[in-house]
Amino acid sequence: MPAADPTQLPDVAIGHHPNHGIVASLPTQNPAAQWMLERLDFQRLPGNPRLYTLTDQHREAPERAAWAAKLLTGAGYRVDTDMSLAPEKTDGQERVRARQARATPEVPGPQRAPAQDAGPDVAIAEHPSLGIVAAVNDDLPFNPGIFLDTDGWRYHRDLDVYLPPAGTREESLDVVAHTVTGLRRGHFQVAMQPQLAEDVAAHRVAVRQAFTTHKFRVDEAALKTPATVPPAVAVSPPPAAVDPRIAFARAR
Repeated sequence: MPAADPTQLPDVAIGHHPNHGIVASLPTQNPAAQWMLERLDFQRLPGNPRLYTLTDQHREAPERAAWAAKLLTGAGYRVDTDMSLAPEKTDGQERVRARQARATPEVPGPQRAPAQDAGPDVAIAEHPSLGIVAAVNDDLPFNPGIFLDTDGWRYHRDLDVYLPPAGTREESLDVVAHTVTGLRRGHFQVAMQPQLAEDVAAHRVAVRQAFTTHKFRVDEAALKTPATVPPAVAVSPPPAAVDPRIAFARAR
């Protein structure tokens, strides 16, 4: 049987495992998809480097997995899921309410508009002239912009976007990675431009490799350097004791 074309494989596959519950895999080994997956509450399964398990599966696991699939799809990744975890299932209650609304006779008076998908809480992308920018959803009870302010992002009032601290692109990628981690821990939904996410993931890998290489070279140099022994200090012997009887005899 011929191997599947890598271009036809999904970036992320999410499904049920008989022993580990909800798991995910990375058929294309996309580092950016891995970076996103690890920030959507999936962690690598010990002893099986190909699988990632959803953490805290006692806490609304199907809904969280479906939401992760929806975010990954919205960020531009190809996602394959079980039917029970398909992103459309997260809107099942809305469809039921919609059917009930259609079955209910219309009542004169002001009608509420159907709920719209509010999108992510924070969106980060690369602007062709401004560089890396972040936009925040202002219709939230708690403004996630505090995380950006803490990490040194500068708010551009006229454009209503945040700009990272002034510095090199590598420093900006570090700031993006740190900010996204904090937002995820604060349970905010973050969408990132796929190419930018790949750049952040590749930069983090390069930083880790550089740190490991530097540490190895330092340790290797320490092993090769002979231990220096301080030169011995010459110690003169203590003066011999003089017999007082000899000194007395000489005085006579």
